[in-house]
Amino acid sequence: MVTKLDIPLEDIVKSAKTKLATVVLFTLMTLLPNFALGNLQTSKKQFLSEKSETEIYIENGNKYLEKIELSKSDREYVEFLNKARFEFIKALNISTNCDALVGLGKVELKSQNIYEAKKFLEHAVSCYKKEKNKNKLEEAYLSMADVYSRLGNYKKIEECAKNALNFNQLSYKAYNKLGLMYFSQKKYSEAIKNFEKAVSINPNYAFAIANIAHSYLEQGKIKEAEENIEKALKISSYPQIIWIKALIHKKKGEHEKAIFYMEEAFKMVPYADNYAEEIKKYKKEIVIEK
Repeated sequence: MVTKLDIPLEDIVKSAKTKLATVVLFTLMTLLPNFALGNLQTSKKQFLSEKSETEIYIENGNKYLEKIELSKSDREYVEFLNKARFEFIKALNISTNCDALVGLGKVELKSQNIYEAKKFLEHAVSCYKKEKNKNKLEEAYLSMADVYSRLGNYKKIEECAKNALNFNQLSYKAYNKLGLMYFSQKKYSEAIKNFEKAVSINPNYAFAIANIAHSYLEQGKIKEAEENIEKALKISSYPQIIWIKALIHKKKGEHEKAIFYMEEAFKMVPYADNYAEEIKKYKKEIVIEK
């Protein structure tokens, strides 16, 4: 899914989805003040019953978030987003739940509602701190890093990633976030160091390997870029990874191969407007060269 922030292609989904996906946002934000972090007093019997129902809603919400990865159209993308949103809202209507707040933060991030995502994730961090849930705090801080990535706030990205590492020194995703931060600033050597740390912890983390390839490509080190992108593709064929392979062919002037892999990536995410625009622009550039 091209809106994943595990790879430097953050802005692939454009504003059309944003407008469609915000239909219930006002209702959601008016409900938020009612989710007071201290309102968790229930009897043991009631708590067990409500917790079970809450968990079901959260599980359903996360399943819809996963389905977004397989969306075949704008309509389907927005449908899954709104279904996920309502599941998390239903969970919060029962009781304050940190996981539901994280889920809503992810929904709003995917909907391009960056500041709303930030509000929910900040509530989630406070909620997990209250529960002293260190494992979940790592996840919440990583999601916050995604928010600040969209806002271009490098200092906050670094702060969130390091907070995640404070709770889990083996957080390969935190090192990947740091790598992306350096990549965005064109500090490719520093980016590679952090991506390599991520891979040393999780050798099968294809996104970090692809990011190493992309960093080498930006440095003009084609051989190293090719070696790493092939490693990544042996693990995963996510469209972002295929797209980086296309960029390598583009850099080499292999236009037919570049177009082929660009279109292969686009077939997997046909709602990705930026892919379509880049392919169209590239084809025009080729014609001008001829």
